[in-house]
Amino acid sequence: MSPQLINVTFQAGEDWYYGMLERTQEANRLAQHRHSFEVANARCAVINHQLLHDARGQNAKLQQTIWSRSMTNMLSWRGGE
Repeated sequence: MSPQLINVTFQAGEDWYYGMLERTQEANRLAQHRHSFEVANARCAVINHQLLHDARGQNAKLQQTIWSRSMTNMLSWRGGE
């Protein structure tokens, strides 16, 4: 084999190896980036669930208060007849 062929073959092998290494590192960076978005999305889902739960609880208390006041007003109005 000629030295030129050996050098070209070796260079092609190195180029392939470093190209694969670069693609692997890029894939790992993208996977970490995607994972961070998935974690952030999961945290947002938990916070949204908590906010909805709290809002429903406050709404139920408000409705109970309104209903209670309405009943009190109705009873006081009927008592005044």
